[in-house]
Amino acid sequence: MEITELFKDSFNYATKDWLKIIILGVLIIGFIILALVTMSTIMLRNWIITAILGIITIIFLLIVALIYNGYGLNIIKNTINNEDDNLPEFDWINNLFDGLKVLVLSIFYGLIPIIIGLILALIFGVFSNFTAVNALNYSSVPIASSAILIVNITTTILAILFTLVGIIAMARLAETGRLASIIEFEEIFNTISNIGWGNYIAWFIIFYIIIILIGLITAVINFIPILGTIIYMLIIPGFLNIFKSRSIGLIYNESK
Repeated sequence: MEITELFKDSFNYATKDWLKIIILGVLIIGFIILALVTMSTIMLRNWIITAILGIITIIFLLIVALIYNGYGLNIIKNTINNEDDNLPEFDWINNLFDGLKVLVLSIFYGLIPIIIGLILALIFGVFSNFTAVNALNYSSVPIASSAILIVNITTTILAILFTLVGIIAMARLAETGRLASIIEFEEIFNTISNIGWGNYIAWFIIFYIIIILIGLITAVINFIPILGTIIYMLIIPGFLNIFKSRSIGLIYNESK
């Protein structure tokens, strides 16, 4: 499938069932309302109620995030299995457990570049140079700037690489259902090789350009007071989640 056709398919798929998009949007709006209620209790200076509502808000946010990620994983799985006549139904318990798997994957692939970046910062003496700069040792400024630049560039490159690998790891997780599949690097890199690194990177770049463009274009809705924000939250996050998941499943299938 051509990349343009792949994204066209993802867009059409995401607009197949607006009810699913709205359900996802309602979850987001529910969290926002709960968060606003929690913040409003601060004015009452009843810290016990504020603390309780704060805990409930955090738990609800976690549940919403897990359902979003779990439902997205289900879409990837259905796409890989060519079960794409309709969007999958919500299976709240399974969506939560699948979301937990995606959370583990996200933490694993997100932390590695950060850890490597911190190690590089220690090796290049970024923190010690900062101490020297704060002590008004201005001769350390060029050294600190160079070290920070090297660490930032390296960390950014690693973050992009691990994102590329993590996307395919997520697709393998959807296909196998096994959490251990996210660290089967040989199979992951073989999958990318079968897709073609050039095709995969082109898809990756276009994918994020589309996501950014959709975000920018639809952000105009927010200029409508209150109603615009409600409409935006009700539609855009759910649409992007479905679009993203469908697109990941389709690019993964190119390896076959």
